[in-house]
Amino acid sequence: MIPGLSTIEAVGAELTSISADAVRLSKRIDRARETALSAAAELAKASSRVSSPKAVASPVALTVGRSFRTSPVLTARVQDALNLSTKREAEAVIGSVVAALEETLAENLDRDGFSVKLGRFGKLTVHHKPGVFRKIPFTGESKMTKEKRKVRFVVLGRLRQLEKVSDDR
Repeated sequence: MIPGLSTIEAVGAELTSISADAVRLSKRIDRARETALSAAAELAKASSRVSSPKAVASPVALTVGRSFRTSPVLTARVQDALNLSTKREAEAVIGSVVAALEETLAENLDRDGFSVKLGRFGKLTVHHKPGVFRKIPFTGESKMTKEKRKVRFVVLGRLRQLEKVSDDR
């Protein structure tokens, strides 16, 4: 028997095994994709009671996104406003909105002055602050501070009016 032949046969068997595993994984992926799509279709059908089509833009985002634990008052208001059947669905909607805001800000964190305005609610703005020289009191040494990026929230609309405290007390 040729010495390298047994090695080639072993590698061939290994490749056959890996190929079979790849086929099995591909089938599992297809089944998971079909399950997710059917769940999204069911959710879209269940949320057809929503008054406006803009309220649930992407049913896949609701099923794929994780639920977002928030105050029960906010969850109840979202559930009532969108005519959702469960609190978990309302938490998923809130989570999707927060995740979209977070992703948008994270993608544009390098752009100074980038802002996301939420009409009548507020505006999130990215500010870059350059480092400055600071004198350390005891040593007298001057050091440069690090640059900072801050996301600031400015209240708008009715909330801004309610922030103001009248002098009539």
